[in-house]
Amino acid sequence: MISLEKKIREGLTKVLPGSTAHQKLMKLRKPVSDIKNIEKAKVSAVLVLIYPRHNIPHIVLIKRHIYNGVHSGQIGLPGGKVEKEDANLIDTALREAHEELNIDSNKIEILGKLTPLYIPPSNFIVNPFVAIQKTSPVFVPDHYEVEKVIEISLDQFLNLDNLIYTKIKSGNYNKKAWAFQIDNHFIWGATGMILKELTELIAND
Repeated sequence: MISLEKKIREGLTKVLPGSTAHQKLMKLRKPVSDIKNIEKAKVSAVLVLIYPRHNIPHIVLIKRHIYNGVHSGQIGLPGGKVEKEDANLIDTALREAHEELNIDSNKIEILGKLTPLYIPPSNFIVNPFVAIQKTSPVFVPDHYEVEKVIEISLDQFLNLDNLIYTKIKSGNYNKKAWAFQIDNHFIWGATGMILKELTELIAND
């Protein structure tokens, strides 16, 4: 975990893989700087939490309940939209992670921020923050927001054999896309792009 933390810290201070990594999953996705009327987009923040589980680095994801919305039933990172009480975007990510999974902000350390990206169906700009916890957390999901807690080892995302081009059906989306297929879970869209950028940052020597 120490060497991984150092590598991520150093990578986040350099030029990020950003849109290049994002477009490897969704080739038509534009960077935030190229989106028209971006000032009208809603703003959110998510937490990419890396922690040890049986001495192996893991990332926690959540599966959302089925509801009347564009992200119904999808797998994502803990996080959500900015609220008035949030002092900054980090506060948003930490507050949402605590509300959804009872993640204790006093036990984690923010390492830095990945490239923001825009989600057209919900008109959100997502700001991803990478954090590390050096102990194994106990997640307590909010059953209103979280249907299932999904823990996946970081190695699974680094394994390119788990990245496939497949038919995705979710809400109004029904076409082929690149996705991580891990343990019968399909991680695609914004979440897949965020994790693809993280893995490229880690794999970059």
